[in-house]
Order: sequence, then C-alpha cells, then structure tokens
Amino acid sequence: MSRRSRLSRLTLVILGSVVLIGGLSRLVFDADLVSSEVLPAAAPGEQGFSAERLERLGEVMQQYVDEGKISGMVTLVARHGQIVQHEAYGAADREAAVPMSTNTMFRLASITKLITTAAVMQLMEEGRLLVTDPVSKYIPGFEKTTVAVEPTTGSAPGAQYTVVPARRQITLHDLLTKTGGIGYPQGPTQQLYEAEGFGQA
Repeated sequence: MSRRSRLSRLTLVILGSVVLIGGLSRLVFDADLVSSEVLPAAAPGEQGFSAERLERLGEVMQQYVDEGKISGMVTLVARHGQIVQHEAYGAADREAAVPMSTNTMFRLASITKLITTAAVMQLMEEGRLLVTDPVSKYIPGFEKTTVAVEPTTGSAPGAQYTVVPARRQITLHDLLTKTGGIGYPQGPTQQLYEAEGFGQA
C-alpha cells in the first residue's frame, strides 16, 4: 500500500472518529439530547470551528464519492449540543439512483466501537470505572477464561490446538484495543466455527 493510500485511509479513520465521537459522545448519557429529535444548528465560529476548514471536510468527502471509493456518506460535527456541519454526499443506493440524505438510516457494525469507547471514556472521567478493571467485575462469567494454543513446531501431524487457562483476566482495556482474545472464525479454532456455521457467506 502506498504512503498516499495509507494517509487517505488514515484521514477517513480520523474524520470518522471526529464526526462520531464529537457528534455522539454527548448523546450517550445526555437524556435531554437523546429525547430531542433535532439538535439546534450554529455557525461554526460560535462553537470554535473554522468554517473554511469544515468546507475542506466536505470537499474531501465528495472527492471520495467522485472517485468511486465510497457510494455515499453523511457527516455530522457537533459541539455543546449544537450542529455546525451536517451534510450528505453521494447515493444511499447507487444502483437505484437514490441520493443520500442527512436522515438516511445506516446499519452500524464495527463503527460502534467508536461510540462504545466514547461512552467508556465518559464513565472513566466520572470515576465510575477504570480501563484496567477486569471485565469480570461487571460480567462475572469472564472471571476464568481459556486460550486456544496452536500446535508447536514438531508436533505430530494433524495435532489439534490445546486449551489452557488464560494467564490473567481480560480487562476493559483489552476489549477497547481488541486484544481480549475473543476472535473471529480464524486461527486454531476455525474448523469449530465453521462446523457451527459461523464465518460462512
């Protein structure tokens, strides 16, 4: 992957984080905002944003649509409960020529990690938890976990993985950094996942 391509992907990740965390972190625990159907709009300068730089955001998003890198998207930047940028780009359904709108519904998948992380950071700021807390403090079933270990070099042909106790408990930090040991249908246990119908198209 070229340096330019890596920077482009990094730009999307950063922008996605800013838009979601900046726009949604206040929605996580603010009942007044959650109950509001529409947040009030404000001029960028009123909330400490540069209108010129927000225009650049729109230009970059439109560029990704024009280059065919993405079908469409919606951006929202808010601060102190006021929206300073909310735009739609491209198509919600490219084949049916349905344009994207600011109220288009999206299916969230891995992007929910950003929202969850913002919520955890708020709880930590309020002193309600620490990221070093073991998950078992909140879900007792995680007190004792196991790890699948692949056969070592020189093992007998067809040797299966072995299951051993985890060296320590899984922490909230592990979950936030995706190092909790709860993987996808890959690795030494892949065949078991497939036998149960997971990981298949």
